[in-house]
Amino acid sequence: MKYLVTFLLAAISATSFAQGRLQFNEIVTYVDEQTYSVTGFNWSSEDTIQVYTVPPGKVVKISSISWSSTYISGSSCVNNNIAKSAYTINGTPVDTDVLKNSWLNSGDELKFYYNASLGGYGGGGNSTCSTNFKNFVSIIEYNIIPE
Repeated sequence: MKYLVTFLLAAISATSFAQGRLQFNEIVTYVDEQTYSVTGFNWSSEDTIQVYTVPPGKVVKISSISWSSTYISGSSCVNNNIAKSAYTINGTPVDTDVLKNSWLNSGDELKFYYNASLGGYGGGGNSTCSTNFKNFVSIIEYNIIPE
């Protein structure tokens, strides 16, 4: 009997913290591909790409997330380097393995950050060096229905 009362009290207190029910709203898919190139000179870039901001009154679950980069190099490319790449939540870098199946609250911002450099100097400087970034995110969006 003592365990039943403890269980009931725990169940009641757990439900008192609920903010509402979740109602499926939509599937959001984000796909982005960008190629950066340099011919004859060194190039570097640091950029943050806005992927998704959770709207007010909603929460989301990230069901799938990935990024990749491919070097497309000419014969005289001397340096292609991805110094740092990551997804961020509200400015904090988070590994893609951690993000998959995670939940985001209203107002949370998911972004992709990279710092890349290409070197196209050498062999007369007429070779083109490129880096291609691909991003994919699949999100399940839910409405919060107040109780």
